[in-house]
Amino acid sequence: MSISQQLKAIVALLEDTDGVVSESVDSYLREHFDEVSAQLPDIAYARNQDGGWALLVGKMRSLNSELTLKELEQVVKTDGENYIYEWFLMNKLILFPADYSSMYATLLTMSYKVESQISPGALPAHKVDAINRVFFEEFSMTALRDEDIPLEALLPVSVLETRHGISLVIDMLYVFLADLLDYPLKVFVSDMGFIPVWVDDDGSPLFFINLGEKGRMISISDVLDGDDDVSNLYFDDVSSLLDIYAAVLSDIFSISGEGERSKLMMKVHTILQRR
Repeated sequence: MSISQQLKAIVALLEDTDGVVSESVDSYLREHFDEVSAQLPDIAYARNQDGGWALLVGKMRSLNSELTLKELEQVVKTDGENYIYEWFLMNKLILFPADYSSMYATLLTMSYKVESQISPGALPAHKVDAINRVFFEEFSMTALRDEDIPLEALLPVSVLETRHGISLVIDMLYVFLADLLDYPLKVFVSDMGFIPVWVDDDGSPLFFINLGEKGRMISISDVLDGDDDVSNLYFDDVSSLLDIYAAVLSDIFSISGEGERSKLMMKVHTILQRR
């Protein structure tokens, strides 16, 4: 991809301290954000990663955060059930060249493979068996247990490529895939994390799904230590996982000294709570 002369000039002007020039450059980057994002590798090569390149990356990251937060706020406000896209936008705040089409296409491919293994009128247990085979066996989605976790293991776009990620991301991918398949799942959230639960038409739980054991189905009495009374249990919508994800990432970035990313995730958390 060739770099336009105008874009080359814009990059060169980034080091200009004149206020009028700076405002003009900012306006150009805002209007041509997608184009500049797509050409970042070529710009880096052409500029040999000099001062102008560093300033460009900084401005693009800042602009991406602003635009993405606005888009997330709009999506939550107008289309509150588009959980996969909302999750992608959270990902984009950290890795702004991320591609939604690739992320969604992979989940769609998984869903087609699951559906091909389900006969009409299949029982819930058979549907869970089908998603387990595709997710854990065919696609080998695996939770990392190492202490040294790379950034990619935190982001669904990357995890769908590598098929390795932190357990929270792996578990969320499973639940959102099930949601894509219209499986009637809710989540039971506790201090220990969350566990998906299959509910009937009335919202009553039929069984739990242990994702730590590759989707093994567990009876209600097993989860409640022999008690079948679920009247005191509250089951959340799968959208609550996005809140959990934002809070967890904020904590991770705070601990690792990445204050700006931690603040971004807390802003996301605030937006999601307006749902």
